[in-house]
Amino acid sequence: MSTVRIKVQPLTAEAFAPFGSPLGPTSTPADFGEPGAYDHWYGPRHVAEAGEQLTLDYYIAYRRPFLVSSMHRHTRSLEGFVPLRGSSIFAVCPASEGGGLEVRPEPQLVQAFLVGQDRGVLLNPGVWHVAHFPLEEAAGYLIIKSACSGDEQDTQSLSTEVLLEL
Repeated sequence: MSTVRIKVQPLTAEAFAPFGSPLGPTSTPADFGEPGAYDHWYGPRHVAEAGEQLTLDYYIAYRRPFLVSSMHRHTRSLEGFVPLRGSSIFAVCPASEGGGLEVRPEPQLVQAFLVGQDRGVLLNPGVWHVAHFPLEEAAGYLIIKSACSGDEQDTQSLSTEVLLEL
């Protein structure tokens, strides 16, 4: 099987826009706060539909080779990852047209982002992703997702493996 090489890039709002939204401080001033006490940035306001239940899960990713051979997606729900310890690489691929279960992620469209302890991500529905690749032995995350997201999860193998490079 051949391999596609993808360069890991910094997590910015512009670069991550096709996949969702970064969570955490931005380069702009805080939305509000108290000087010397705290700064507060608003997050995305579209996390859940009215009445939809969210789950808060804890997730640990373990260090392994930076090689992607399969990806998964949640076809109808958002999913957020908030780092609690460690930095990692997060690989994503745009949502596929059509959305049927026969659709697969395109290896040449995979992008990888460096996610540190100061910024998380919120994925749009349908965005392909894979478990984080920690730079240390392990990284811990709080996952925010729809309570029904397991019912609409789809996992597919890639036609070509993707090697993530720092």
